Amino acid sequence: MAITFQYLRNKVGLVVEDEVHARGIMVSLLKANGVSVQEASHGKEALTILNAMAQTPDFIITDLAMPVMDGWELIATLKSNPFTRSVPIIALTAMADQDSHRRALEAGCDQFLNKPVLAIQFTNELVELLKRFDVASS
Repeated sequence: MAITFQYLRNKVGLVVEDEVHARGIMVSLLKANGVSVQEASHGKEALTILNAMAQTPDFIITDLAMPVMDGWELIATLKSNPFTRSVPIIALTAMADQDSHRRALEAGCDQFLNKPVLAIQFTNELVELLKRFDVASS
């Protein structure tokens, strides 16, 4: 039996990941929890999708090392835009070193997770992050 998190129901998310298999796993996990998910394979595609979305997403999950536009540039662009500045961002990356972790948080990521990550850890971290943001915006 799959564990689902009711808190995620009806949330809107954007997953930005160049590795098709990893992106598919994240998207499937989120959809199983009732999240409406958009997906992009790099930062430039993510910006195009964001511009076409009817509403600002509740969260963005991004890899940091991607072609065309990497996660670092995407985060900087999102944090400089008044419409996306307050959207929680999770960096989910294979860059496991402390310097990358520190840089991601300084760049504007609200959470940093190392790949590979267990589904339960990923989902728990996302729920806790969204709860923090919901309390802060109340």
